[in-house]
Amino acid sequence: MTSPEPELNVAWPKQVEPGTEVTQAIREACTGNLSPARGLSATVRFGLSVLLSGSVVVILMVDRLGRMSSGAIVGTTLSAVGWGMVQAAVLFVGLARPPGHRGRRSARWAIALGVPVLFMGYLSLIARHATPPGAYFTNAGVHRTGLCGLHVLLLGALATSAVFLVWRRTDPLSPGLSGALTGLSGGLVGAVAMGFTCPCGQLWHLWLAHGLGVAVLTAAGWLAGRRWLTP
Repeated sequence: MTSPEPELNVAWPKQVEPGTEVTQAIREACTGNLSPARGLSATVRFGLSVLLSGSVVVILMVDRLGRMSSGAIVGTTLSAVGWGMVQAAVLFVGLARPPGHRGRRSARWAIALGVPVLFMGYLSLIARHATPPGAYFTNAGVHRTGLCGLHVLLLGALATSAVFLVWRRTDPLSPGLSGALTGLSGGLVGAVAMGFTCPCGQLWHLWLAHGLGVAVLTAAGWLAGRRWLTP
């Protein structure tokens, strides 16, 4: 049988509070290089995001109103208002709430992937005609599709960059997903804005020039978010 271990009676030293000067010196050493951070609230950031990105659409709308028929103005404006509400909802789900309280990732990914598909479906509904693919891609006017798509990307990238600037370094948990939703919102802005300047109603043009830009900016936002939204 093993003998029980002897009990150790250790007399710990009495706790002594440091003097005032020592305490102050420790505080200065630990916090001397810190400064108060001044940041915008989530509500203000959300409002700025909607205002800055929406201004891209408003500027093009005002520029084109005098060159459009009354019927086109009404239809395009209603479309812009409807998709503007979707864009604001995407921004709210993606960024407005604090990290960790933005809902399940699966639901947010469903929005990031589903809204571009929904937008392509919308473009299919408003298309006035559909040329067979062989005839369309050999037509001399197909170059307009590339030019229009480039404008969608540039306008969308402008809106996306403005939102990234407002929300930079604010998401330590899911910056890629938040970036994808930011890119999605910017892509919607670019596509809707081009609706005021592009009269083409050909299905392939709408898909490739307007709809594809939304998907491209969503993917680009995922990559950019991991760099610009990470603290």
